Amino acid sequence: MHSSGMHSMYYRAMLVVIPLLSLVACGVRPETPTEPEERVLNLVSSGHVHVAGLQHHKQEVAALEKQLVARDLSQLAGTALMEMPTDADIRAGEVNENGKEMMSEKKCEGAMDVMTSLINQERHVEAFCKVGGCIAFLIALICVSIWIGMGVKPLPPRYWKNGKYCCCSFSNDFDDEFDVTEKLGPVVQRLVDMTNKPHLLGVGHDASWQTHKRFKVTKVVRVESGRHWNQYATALKVTPLYKDSLQEMPAALRNDTDERWKSIQSDHAERWNDPVVGPFLKKLGLDHSRNEMMLFHGSPLAGARNRKGEIIFPTEAQAPMNAIKKTGFDERLGSAKGMLGSGTYFGDSIGKADSYAGRYHEWPDGKDPGSVGETAAMFLARVAVGCPYITTQSLEQLRRPPCLQGHFDSNLAAAEVSYGQPWSKKGLEMEVCEHCRCDAVIADPPMTDEHPWATEFREFVLYEKRCYPEFLIYYERLEAEEPSSKP
Repeated sequence: MHSSGMHSMYYRAMLVVIPLLSLVACGVRPETPTEPEERVLNLVSSGHVHVAGLQHHKQEVAALEKQLVARDLSQLAGTALMEMPTDADIRAGEVNENGKEMMSEKKCEGAMDVMTSLINQERHVEAFCKVGGCIAFLIALICVSIWIGMGVKPLPPRYWKNGKYCCCSFSNDFDDEFDVTEKLGPVVQRLVDMTNKPHLLGVGHDASWQTHKRFKVTKVVRVESGRHWNQYATALKVTPLYKDSLQEMPAALRNDTDERWKSIQSDHAERWNDPVVGPFLKKLGLDHSRNEMMLFHGSPLAGARNRKGEIIFPTEAQAPMNAIKKTGFDERLGSAKGMLGSGTYFGDSIGKADSYAGRYHEWPDGKDPGSVGETAAMFLARVAVGCPYITTQSLEQLRRPPCLQGHFDSNLAAAEVSYGQPWSKKGLEMEVCEHCRCDAVIADPPMTDEHPWATEFREFVLYEKRCYPEFLIYYERLEAEEPSSKP
């Protein structure tokens, strides 16, 4: 360090120390000076004594004052050093001269020494408070850790077997299937009966092969996958609220969307009010603010056949149903030639989902034996519909929903369609924009462009992974009426 810096620090120290010592001196020195030299100085300064040769004695008076100040500073410094406690005093725990009780000479080693000292001194209340405070702190720390963990890892439903003790576990390493037929079989059967529309079975391009009219639930499996649930719960959480997205729409689109969505909710009200299905749906804890729904999705099992009766999925590992159980829904596998483009399709009626669940009867002599008696399966899945774009015309080649302003991707203008009106004649706005997107697309019949795949069934399409295959339903395809028993 430079000498100028040293001097600067020295002067600053002196500016602090000297006033402090002066204040101490004022409190320690007696008001009446006792030394003869001080008396002389006081008398001279007060004018009571005239000193001959004043000019001659000025230097002597100044020198005497300097000697007195130096003596006072020396005495004060000595007094301060004498009164300062030594290291031995500190270690021994001595108290000041006011007569306070001497502390123990034993050095405190830890919390147990403090507790032992309090107990030995019969200070039980203080000891209890200290122990209670430590326990309360630990409990609070654990609760805060769990709360933070819940935000990092969404909790699975409490009715899951893997969800009973999930609040104390941050692991999502479980992938199980549980047979819940005994408990949920009658409930799911009631839901299937409520959503079935026998007069629409066998109608349309995808369902022309259906000869059955009823469904009998044979087994219900709950799929519990920690990893897939975390993905879905996180996606649901970041889905914008329906009411907020609705406000970003232009007035005409907003009113049309809200009116049609209320009509869909009205159709589903029967399920929620049913004494059997209603409690089941309420227990699921669906997020109505983001329009979370339970919808059907059909997919082939192992042994499924094509329209010629040929087996196309010989093993379970090759079957789409098994892939969905293991990896979840994947919208990237959808065909862009679909009526609403490339996405994951769902239905709120079992009849529509059944048309995609596959054929299983053998074809003797190459003839279609019909579908009565076949056993198939479908998912009853959680779907975060959010704010949908509701359409009455086909949207082939669509790969994501339009924005909340109603703008579709501009590259669709040159997209080729197999059925329905070309994009240039659909009357839709196509624009590259930065607006937020709708969360799903719903085909709400009756459709206006006579697309061959259009039916009277409503279809929901998701273009992102915001769906979870929670229940797997196995069922049998039955005739219209139970065959009468022969006598």
